[in-house]
Amino acid sequence: MKLSALFRLVVLTGLGLVTSSCSQPIMNPEAATPEEIERGYAAVSLDRFWSVIDQARADAPSIDALPNALRRHVRDWNADELRGFEFHFGDQLQEAYRWDIWGVAYLVNGGASDDGFYYFRAWMVAQGRAAFTAALNDPQTIADYATDDQENELEELLYVVSDLYTQKTGRPPPYKPIDPTAFLPVGERWEEADLPRLFPKVAARFR
Repeated sequence: MKLSALFRLVVLTGLGLVTSSCSQPIMNPEAATPEEIERGYAAVSLDRFWSVIDQARADAPSIDALPNALRRHVRDWNADELRGFEFHFGDQLQEAYRWDIWGVAYLVNGGASDDGFYYFRAWMVAQGRAAFTAALNDPQTIADYATDDQENELEELLYVVSDLYTQKTGRPPPYKPIDPTAFLPVGERWEEADLPRLFPKVAARFR
């Protein structure tokens, strides 16, 4: 099985091979301390995380404009707040790291590599809390927000807050250690031929 994009990110940062979205070398991120994790979650609740996503959505004329809108909303946040946002963002991406959601991503984008699925999950977050939560209950519902151009990804959203944190503190945001089992998608692995049967509504539209 291929390693997830998140796992490879951890490996590459340890090797000093990761760059920022601006293609400038950055220092290797470190694991967050228990105190940093506690302060981050205390500064930004899950409700506040989703609230700022929805506020940015309201200000963005299109999904592609969402990263810049989010940047405007959080640019004055302090380090604890930015770190808390990153922790919640990672938690939501992990919640959606499931084979069934990957299957829907594969159909709506005409394929989905491990990186592509990572960017698809960022795009899922960009649809807002209601859409994201509905997709956790029924993955086929997220296809209602997808366009037919097979470009339902939003990689840039992954870098907004981490870049701001680096600019403010001079170091990348620390990552929250996770259980090694989290590097594997949850659920039953599928084969491409199974997808029309598993997700008939999505397959009818996108295949």
